[in-house]
Amino acid sequence: MLSDDQASFDNDIRAEVILSRFHGFHAFEERGHHYELWVDSRQGRISATYIDGTVRGGVRDKLIFFCGPSPMVAALASQFRALGVLDEQFVIEDFNLLWHPTKELRYETF
Repeated sequence: MLSDDQASFDNDIRAEVILSRFHGFHAFEERGHHYELWVDSRQGRISATYIDGTVRGGVRDKLIFFCGPSPMVAALASQFRALGVLDEQFVIEDFNLLWHPTKELRYETF
């Protein structure tokens, strides 16, 4: 995301966490969940190494959910692979379904 102004979903996500069974971010994070608004213009591009260090226990045994433009998905998928994450752990909602980060990745229709 390029700027805070483009984060139209941020308030909605925060409200959902407060209204959820977690009743706020403290209980949400105690259960191992993490939400962070990432703004490129302020923080630079997010990396798999940063995510690995932020997720309790690291990412090697987790499913990795991607949602974003194809170049971002490809870059992060490559970084996660370098950390030992398998393609089978990737769940992708790609903004451009005509382009695949690798031929091995499978897109499933629900």
